[in-house]
Amino acid sequence: MTDKASLVEDLTKKLNLKEDDIQYTAYKGEIEIQEIIALIECELSEPYTIFTYRFFLNNWPELCFLARDPSGQLVGIVISKKSIHNHLQRGYIGMIVVDKRYRRLGIGMKREKEEHIR
Repeated sequence: MTDKASLVEDLTKKLNLKEDDIQYTAYKGEIEIQEIIALIECELSEPYTIFTYRFFLNNWPELCFLARDPSGQLVGIVISKKSIHNHLQRGYIGMIVVDKRYRRLGIGMKREKEEHIR
């Protein structure tokens, strides 16, 4: 077993997680914004204003993805946007955050089929 694999196994045992216990959902609206802000402020050193969050969340809600543990606690988030520049679509990740206790479990890299996220 590789070092990373054994670390992930140790973390999942410590957190009492099983494969697929983390649920990924799309942003549902303003009711989630305070929870999102709390996680980001806890994990990132750069302060953002409510206007920054709303800029991303209101304009590209379909590009904001949340990761929750089995209890429903928010443990990860990706907030992004898209734009057109010189006739090309471009994506931009504004914020990507995973709770320290859940890092190295692949949450920030998880790929889900679109139908599972919605």
